[in-house]
Amino acid sequence: MGKVFILWLQMHLQGKLTDVRNKANAQQGNNKKKKKKSS
Repeated sequence: MGKVFILWLQMHLQGKLTDVRNKANAQQGNNKKKKKKSS
């Protein structure tokens, strides 16, 4: 059970990290679009 839990935890944390990165990238993309519209 210990090994399986650690593997699940690693996958879970990696998923959270990628989610955070995707959100950050999406925000950056939105900011770029806004700048283009305003200029």
